[in-house]
Amino acid sequence: AEGERATARAAAAADAILITSMAATVAVEDVVAAAREVAGEAAPDVWFQMYIQPRRDVTEALVARAADAGAKALVVTVDSPVLGASDRNERNNFHDLPAGLRCENMRGLAGDGNVRSIEMSAALSWEHVTQLRDITDLPIVLKGVLHPDDALAGLDHGADAIMLSNHGGRQLDGVPATIDLLPAMTAAIGGRAPLLVDGGIRDRKSVV
Repeated sequence: AEGERATARAAAAADAILITSMAATVAVEDVVAAAREVAGEAAPDVWFQMYIQPRRDVTEALVARAADAGAKALVVTVDSPVLGASDRNERNNFHDLPAGLRCENMRGLAGDGNVRSIEMSAALSWEHVTQLRDITDLPIVLKGVLHPDDALAGLDHGADAIMLSNHGGRQLDGVPATIDLLPAMTAAIGGRAPLLVDGGIRDRKSVV
């Protein structure tokens, strides 16, 4: 019932980084505060996941809010400039959050914070990454990168790390598994920047 507050406490107890979403139903300030309840000011990092918005002022407001709240990095999802078909949501008639729940980080920026009022930037480009670099000193992690050329381009445009992710197969259901892409990505990036993997590994044998 406490949503991301409970997750933040568990992550802090496990000395693990937590990535909280722009669309979370608990505000980033409250997520950071929950982590500090367990571990104090030395709590493990809370990172803020976000989508670059069509309006630059909205993007800038989100970045400022995350920084002011104490988030230690921005995780910028780049594989969703246009949303893929979500057949499961359509079958279940899921188009918004249940009554009483809202995307708290988006209140006042995207209507009252309901899911359907959150926009993605269909014009997403490398220039947006450069602009983001210009307005924040927080580390930028590009999430949803699947090709070595894109990973290198992201680093060239100011990203500090790459997160290899296929959005759990929910954005485009035909994308390759991250574990299959890992060798080529590792070879391309080398030691230039951290390479994180978002899922796709089920046991140790997957990476042996």
